[in-house]
Amino acid sequence: LRLRVRNVLLRHKRGSLTNPVTSLPERQLCIEMLESRLTQGPFGMAVLTLKNLDAFREVYGFVASDDLLRAVVMMVQDSLAKLVGSSGFVAQWGTADFVLLIPEEQCEDVVNHIRVRLEKSFDYFYNERDRESGRFQHQLGIWLQYSLIDPQVENLQKVINDLDHLIRQV
Repeated sequence: LRLRVRNVLLRHKRGSLTNPVTSLPERQLCIEMLESRLTQGPFGMAVLTLKNLDAFREVYGFVASDDLLRAVVMMVQDSLAKLVGSSGFVAQWGTADFVLLIPEEQCEDVVNHIRVRLEKSFDYFYNERDRESGRFQHQLGIWLQYSLIDPQVENLQKVINDLDHLIRQV
């Protein structure tokens, strides 16, 4: 009983490991996956940020915003499954920020595929009147960048710092 209570308290202190909206692993699990990947050799890492999500949320509400996040995650996961199978990984780093870990030889193709797929889909989330009038001033968009990670050169703390720095710039 004492161990059960201790484990519950430890889990509570650690916080949720998955995002309640998208069910994606959050920052801590992503860091653990990065640490694991750094022991396996070079890999690609992409950062995806949804632009103007807050403006979209203000106009359409949090339910529509959550639906948008879930749809984006489904498209990203589907793309990863089709192009790299189980060797792809996606996690939610922040509210509108995602980290993708991809085999290095397929990184550019995966990123380009996701970019095209997401950019084509955003109009669907606006109501018909706004789509026709072009009224929405802050169009949804993405910022998507990737880099190749070489464990011989990079360490976990540098990768995390670089991720945080990239996301703050967007």
